Amino acid sequence: MQRTEATTDRPRLVTVPEAARHAQVSPKTIRNWFDQGLLIRYRLGARLVRADLNEIDNLAQPERAAR
Repeated sequence: MQRTEATTDRPRLVTVPEAARHAQVSPKTIRNWFDQGLLIRYRLGARLVRADLNEIDNLAQPERAAR
């Protein structure tokens, strides 16, 4: 998977657990996506990490049905 660029909309920053609920995945998956470069990790201070919901929405790719 390649990281897609976020939309030009204002970032919708949320916590890792909130991002996981939005994407219907585990918080560990969100952290893995940070590590793989699929999502940008936003740091607010030394410990606070946020994800942009716009970027998560952009990860969703339509898939063609098999014939």
